[in-house]
Amino acid sequence: MIIRRRRLSSGHYSLALHSSNQVTPSERVRDSAHAYRLLLPSFLRHMDISESCRLLALDAKCGVLGIHTHSQGGSCGTTLDHRLLFSVLLLSGAAKWILSHNHPGGSSSPSAEDYFITARLMQASQHLGLQLCDHIILARDGYYSFREHGKLP
Repeated sequence: MIIRRRRLSSGHYSLALHSSNQVTPSERVRDSAHAYRLLLPSFLRHMDISESCRLLALDAKCGVLGIHTHSQGGSCGTTLDHRLLFSVLLLSGAAKWILSHNHPGGSSSPSAEDYFITARLMQASQHLGLQLCDHIILARDGYYSFREHGKLP
């Protein structure tokens, strides 16, 4: 998904969400391994070069609404803009979502910052009526799922 901004004659801006991924919209995410397989192709080109963050937007029955590239960083990290992140999810009509990012260093083990961000985003999601289903870290050694490791309810 891509957010396109257009300036209106009134001076205000209009936001529109456009799909830009290769996921079948009616596909349902069954588990973390399935989500990993859906997300992996969008990370492969830059997996070992730079860290990036993607959002997998889901409907109430875990049907895929789209994959949004949220940020593209450098070799040591990327930034999350929480307002933009939640704007994309709300504009897409998501009820549930999965956060994902890669570790260019090759290890999928979460950092202290990964735990901190997950807790903050889970809390913010609850306030907005969204469910953070998982946080998946992708790397050459596979993936780490916060849900599979009991770190998300």
